[in-house]
Amino acid sequence: MGIIYSPLLLITAYIETRQAQAVNRNRIRGQVDEDTTEEWEQLSHEVDFEAEGWAKKVREATPNIETEPAVLEVRKLEEKMEVLVSMVKDGKGKGDKDGDKVLLGGEAQRD
Repeated sequence: MGIIYSPLLLITAYIETRQAQAVNRNRIRGQVDEDTTEEWEQLSHEVDFEAEGWAKKVREATPNIETEPAVLEVRKLEEKMEVLVSMVKDGKGKGDKDGDKVLLGGEAQRD
């Protein structure tokens, strides 16, 4: 496998080294690292991310790094347990008028 990919890796390393040298030369001269303007940079003033809903989608997809995921899961489970406890206290799950015991999942069991 190494024999097959080694030429590709050598070519890639050569190209990356040349680009890094060009960036270093530009930085020494005080020039910008990159002179090419990408398509997304040209269209940035035409696109309104707030109006198209992208900002909202990004906020929803951003993970909560302040709280551990395990803590969030435990909190969700605690909320579900509170609902179950209140259902049991209210008498739901004891039985219905036909004498069937109604389980918490909604299934009925005959005695």
